[in-house]
Amino acid sequence: MSNMQSLAIGIVSGILTSALIYLFISIFKSIVLPWYRQLVYRGIEIQGQWTSSTDLGDGLTEEWHVELSQKADCVSGSINQIKLEDGKILRSESLRLSGNLKDRFLCASAFPTQKSRLSASSVLLEIVGDGSEMRGCQSWYDIGRKTIISGTISFERVGKIKL
Repeated sequence: MSNMQSLAIGIVSGILTSALIYLFISIFKSIVLPWYRQLVYRGIEIQGQWTSSTDLGDGLTEEWHVELSQKADCVSGSINQIKLEDGKILRSESLRLSGNLKDRFLCASAFPTQKSRLSASSVLLEIVGDGSEMRGCQSWYDIGRKTIISGTISFERVGKIKL
């Protein structure tokens, strides 16, 4: 075997070894670690459907319909945000939510699913009582006013709590 063949075999085997190590690390991070976290997680479960309705005055109402999924302390989900005027839909927007749950506090951010929309929202919520309500503060970018606004918000779990 010549020096060039030995060099080529060394390079190819190094690349294959790196690829296998990367594959094992990816599998560990995306499958094994989340499975283990879910196995040992002892905190509250908030996955499921949640809803919020806020009276904005002047006949305006804002509704949030949230579907949360949870793996240990990592929370993700989808939000359908609807603005109503006298019961008629003015605007509807879909957002993706991601956040973390620590003790009984959820800290999450939401961004629009449409790349053509400019919007952002953050919430800090406390799970209160028997786990059927979350209350706290939100901040968001108001497109109409062209500024960042904050306020209080509360969510109620839709349906019964799974025991």
